[in-house]
This record gives sequence, C-alpha cells and structure tokens, in this order.
Amino acid sequence: MATHLPQDSGKEQGTGMRWRLLFALIGLSITGVSSLGQRPPEAEGLPPQRRDSGDGEELHADYFKPSGVVRFQLVQARICLDAPRHRKGSQSRTENQIYESITVTANRGIPSVHYICETPQQSITLHVQDAQHLRIESHISDDGNGTAQRCVLDQPETGMITLAIGDLTSESAQSYQSSNLLHLRLQTPEIFDKHFARVISRMLHGESLKHLSERTLQAVIAESRQPIVLNQQQVEALIQQLDHPQRRKRVQAERELLSHGTSILPMLHQSLDHDRLSVEQRSCIKAILSRLRPTTPDRPASLAKMLINDASYWEAVIPELSFVQREIADARFTSLGCETTFISNPAPKARLSER
Repeated sequence: MATHLPQDSGKEQGTGMRWRLLFALIGLSITGVSSLGQRPPEAEGLPPQRRDSGDGEELHADYFKPSGVVRFQLVQARICLDAPRHRKGSQSRTENQIYESITVTANRGIPSVHYICETPQQSITLHVQDAQHLRIESHISDDGNGTAQRCVLDQPETGMITLAIGDLTSESAQSYQSSNLLHLRLQTPEIFDKHFARVISRMLHGESLKHLSERTLQAVIAESRQPIVLNQQQVEALIQQLDHPQRRKRVQAERELLSHGTSILPMLHQSLDHDRLSVEQRSCIKAILSRLRPTTPDRPASLAKMLINDASYWEAVIPELSFVQREIADARFTSLGCETTFISNPAPKARLSER
C-alpha cells in the first residue's frame, strides 16, 4: 500500500536532517572537550606520555573504552565516573579463563556501576555508587610468598582515599590514606600496582599511574620555584571564618579560598577529617572542592599546581630528589608554616635533572 506523506514532509525531513547533523557536531565537540586547551607533554618540557593498556593479550572486553558502557577519567588525581556517558544494562563474557561482567543502573540519570573480573590468579570487584563513591576490592590467590592477599581501595566523593591491605578485622592489616591516588600509590607502589595497576589503566584508557606520577614529579619541581601566596595558618584562619556569625564574613572567606585555586586543596581535604568543623564549615569546604574541580582530565602541569603544597606528597617523593631540590622543598614548606624537613631524609636513590 502506498503511503502518502503530508505536503510539508520534505521540509520536516530536511529539518530533521539538519538537527541530526547539529547533534552529531555537538557530540563530536563533547567527545573532544577533554583535549581542548591541553598542551602535549613536550610543550611543557616533560617526557612524552607513555600509555600502558595493562590488559595483556588475555583481556579484550571494551567496557571502559570511550565507546564502552561507562567512561572514567582522572580529575585531581582521583578516579571519576563521567556520569553523562553511560549505557544502562548488563553484559558478561568468558574468554581464556577470564570472566568479566558489568552492570550499569541509573537513578534519575545518575549511574551506579558494578564490575567483576575473575582470572585464575586474581579477583577484582569494582563498585561506584551514584557516580560518587568508588570502591575496588582485589583478591590475589598467591602474593608470591604462597599466601593469598586482599586489598581494598576506597575513594569517597571528598576527603581521604583509603588503601587497606589484609583482613580489615585483623590487627595485622595495613592502612594508608591520602587525598589523591598519586600519593597513595607512592606509599606502597609494589602492592598498589600488583592489585590495581591493570584495572586502573583500563579505566583510564591506557594511562598508567606510574608513568603519570613520574611526569608529574618533574612538573612539581618546576612549579616549586613559584612564590607562595597563602600559607597553612592563613588557610586555617579562613576555614574558621567560614563559621563566622556574619554572612558577609563567611562569603568573603569562601571567595578568598576559591581565588587561590587548587594549591590549597591538600589543606582543605585534610581539614574535612577534623571533628572540630561545624556543619556550616563542612558544607562550605565541600562546595569549594566541587567548584575547584576541573572538567578536563589531569595533566602533569595541573597536577603540579595541586600537589605543590602537599607536604605528604613531598615526603613520599623525597628519595627521588637531589639535595638541592630538597633544599627548595624545605624553604617552601618553611614559608608555608609547616614543621617539616626534607634534607634529613634518606639519601636519594635517583636524582631528577635540576632545572
């Protein structure tokens, strides 16, 4: 039976085609947003970026690829789920003794993810609740000493990330904390990489935390020669002012903290772990952390601005620094008002080139 179209159907079809073309162009622009304004490492005087898929030849599921069911990115050295880019549903596959499954649900557009990967040597469970709270649990059947090992990475929306090794109910369990994954990995790199290097590399589309950490350290050294604008005591004073009875004073403190950018993030994250903060202060600090979060993935230069005033990060990388670079770090943290020294730490095992 012939179908008769209305007289204006040609116009409607033409309009539809124009809209589809427009949406396609918008989609392309959104896909490329993460690369806008991002200079290549060579332009920043850094080694070329190296990518390590971490998959080996045995894993081929594309759940985390840009075209997969979910997408992750590293923002302020924390793994974030790119919430708008997800597809609801469940998938699973078994190949070469590898079992993988993923389930994506969503509540009012906010996704939650549950992923499982089981190999003969390791079992990994990854869970993201409401696009915010990330938890990765790894079990290795043989840690090299003939015993099994359990490791849990817990990253809340804000505050400290925790790495727990062993049975959490046992006195022998070890625990590490940091506001970012780069520093957390540096505290126990061998165990961290053994449990999480492969899955994190897959989540970040081949980006290796190890390689990113090496390039970031060089950027931090270069950034360390920049003058200090706000010290620790001044940050603490502004945090106290966030609870001032006068609204004008609270707004003024919030604006001043925001004006100093990501260099104050370590101090803000640490302040959230103190019980002395009021509800008003916690709410303001979380709002500041949210507003300071960029919309593009990390690069060494942006990470350097965030880590430059993080004493715990410097303490973790001290073995990599020359004596002169330790002196620079000492001078910087003395100006920040921190009671710490880097010169008396163990001798460096490898020196970075001094610029």
